[in-house]
Amino acid sequence: MYRSLALVALALSACGPQNAQIITGDYQAFLPTTGSLTVRRDNIDYADFPVSYSIDCRNFDNAVSPEDNERLRLDNRIPVCPGDQREDGSVVSNDDWPLDYEYWADEDGYIVFGDELTPWRGEAIITSEGDVQLYFHQELNGGENFRFGMVVDPNFQPVQCVGNEDGTAELVDVDGNWLQGWSDALGENARLFLLTANATQISAEYRQWFYPQQWGAGYAGGELGNDRLGMRSIDFGDPRYMRKVARDAIPSVAAIEYESEVCGDNNLGGACNGDPYFPNVYFDVAQSERYVPTDLMIAQASEDAALVAADWEILGLPPGDEFGVTGNSATTPFLSNNLWREPEGRPFDPRFRTREGMKGWMGLHYNWVVFDGDPAFETGETLTGRFNIILEGLSAPLVVVARGTFEIPNLKKDTWTMEFLPEIKLEENNTILCGDEDTGIAPE
Repeated sequence: MYRSLALVALALSACGPQNAQIITGDYQAFLPTTGSLTVRRDNIDYADFPVSYSIDCRNFDNAVSPEDNERLRLDNRIPVCPGDQREDGSVVSNDDWPLDYEYWADEDGYIVFGDELTPWRGEAIITSEGDVQLYFHQELNGGENFRFGMVVDPNFQPVQCVGNEDGTAELVDVDGNWLQGWSDALGENARLFLLTANATQISAEYRQWFYPQQWGAGYAGGELGNDRLGMRSIDFGDPRYMRKVARDAIPSVAAIEYESEVCGDNNLGGACNGDPYFPNVYFDVAQSERYVPTDLMIAQASEDAALVAADWEILGLPPGDEFGVTGNSATTPFLSNNLWREPEGRPFDPRFRTREGMKGWMGLHYNWVVFDGDPAFETGETLTGRFNIILEGLSAPLVVVARGTFEIPNLKKDTWTMEFLPEIKLEENNTILCGDEDTGIAPE
């Protein structure tokens, strides 16, 4: 998938069609004081935004007293730190902070600001690859800007080349119809694209592997001020564990830390709190090769999704109900339980999933684009929908959330790029693809 590169190219482009509009939406940025280049440039007047506050629970080594430590923290803090008094008169305890799921909020002092999405420019094009790309340019203040975009493959469907008994080969769908499976879960007349590019999974043997390119249905990215942004990845397990993997890059080490923190002294032989099915990953097979009932996995993943939303509420992010999916708020991750997938190698059993490929996994998704109705992704078509994206800093621990509804009055073809080179080269070299006439035996 080349979609992340395409987003960067469009972000740097000075011209293009003005043919996408945000109908309603908002954004909220959480900028670390010691890691953000935008904060270091100090061009933005954060107090000028409708949403403006800080989160700062740091304990400074050079503070000589609690009062001195308080003075060193950021001004205009919301009451989330231990000892802070909430508006209802209750006091934040040590059990309330740091947060379990959005733990990054305890790693620095954060300047928080936000506003309605009212971009001065919006673009929607069909790229030379056939992808549909939306990009928006929001002006901040102090000469700084917030640019973000999403790109989806309207014909997304992983396929594989399979040999037939007569010696020919054909392309067949992998694990059923992905877009249909996702969209059916919405319970509405719409097409759901989960932005899955660059996702990472952890196997039951604690091996880390990345999605193949053809499994990427879309991507989101952008930049705020001088900070480059990429989208938050899918959590194929308890987000507390997946965040540790992202930081340590050693799944087995992260698992030990996770079990120590979450299970404590009750972690007996991998049975957290006496529950042999307690998952750090949403996988249907335990280390002992016992299949974990699917309903237990769904219950655990659903609970994790609700707790993620609860953390966002503590951090001051509105739920954004109108931008969510399956009746949940936008701050609640979408649980893709994969029950629609077609198992390989054995008859379907609703209690368990096969271990092969994607079908043994569930995932919490933070980034999606929903197109209303049965969209036709053709030049001149009118499209409407909604989106939710969580962007994270590529070089600093900042987080930006953007969500909204959009309208594309007239979808256009990109005329500022070259033709798609792989297709040209395949034709020049008379390359025979799987499923073409006289293909022969399918490759291994």
